[in-house]
Amino acid sequence: MTITVNTKSYSEDAQINQNAVRYAGPNQTFAVTDRIDLKRTPPKATSQSQGVAKSSLKTSRAFLVGTEYKTVIIESNVSIPVGVAAADAQAVIDDHEALIGGAVGTAVAINHDLKH
Repeated sequence: MTITVNTKSYSEDAQINQNAVRYAGPNQTFAVTDRIDLKRTPPKATSQSQGVAKSSLKTSRAFLVGTEYKTVIIESNVSIPVGVAAADAQAVIDDHEALIGGAVGTAVAINHDLKH
């Protein structure tokens, strides 16, 4: 299976288990990291709750810095309680996407600036 992110194609590299899969990007080699890892944890119901579905999306990409490769890692963790409407969950995902991709996300991630 192949996924596309910002016009880059990532091919399925490894099915870690039924709840985790790794995709290799166009620059992935034995020595250079360029991948996306997707994971999920199904909800576990209890006597008080129907549970929470959890997911993780991780992007890892290495860049040459001087004479060695350094890896940038960005990871998002998602927890959605069973019963939350898909439209409500999508609204939070949209807000998070705008946060991490906008000026605040850039300031925090690159400049470590927490005050805006």
